[in-house]
Amino acid sequence: MISFSESEIFIIQSVFSIIAIFLVILGWVFLRKNASLFAKRSELNSSAKDMSEIINKIIDISEDYWLVHTAKCKYDNFVYESLIMNKIGRLLQKENNLKKYGVSLSAKSIIQLRQSLTLNQKDNTTLNKHIFSQILSTSSKLQNEIDQKVLTSNIGKINFFHEYVGLKGLLTGLIIVNTYLFFFLFF
Repeated sequence: MISFSESEIFIIQSVFSIIAIFLVILGWVFLRKNASLFAKRSELNSSAKDMSEIINKIIDISEDYWLVHTAKCKYDNFVYESLIMNKIGRLLQKENNLKKYGVSLSAKSIIQLRQSLTLNQKDNTTLNKHIFSQILSTSSKLQNEIDQKVLTSNIGKINFFHEYVGLKGLLTGLIIVNTYLFFFLFF
């Protein structure tokens, strides 16, 4: 076993204490950054889920309007227009929430959905089915785009070590020195 003088032990203990404090602070910063990224990722997923629910509600309203005979339909033209405009407005609000996190949808997808939700009056069964088919197609494309953009977003990926070049080496070195000093002082 290696023997140290009292002054050497004091210096080693001081270094050991400083390294331990530095590691605790570094760990706290890392955990805080990780928690922040987790919260942002949860908010992003929540907004995407809300958008998906709005799109599903648009499909339900459209199905009730376009595929039900006029006499049995629970929506008249004005009610259908009002409900669709409300849902599109909410969809645009949720899109703005996604933009806060760097996820932007193509304007083309939302415009196509809006165009497919034509406010023309129902004519005949064949045309109504075609219009509903377009609504399903454009809403499916929009939902796929939302899912793809959320999955490929950078939120939730920890770039802590990439921001501070050399931090990995410094941290690894501090851990090794700290462990070495701990074992030689106490065992």
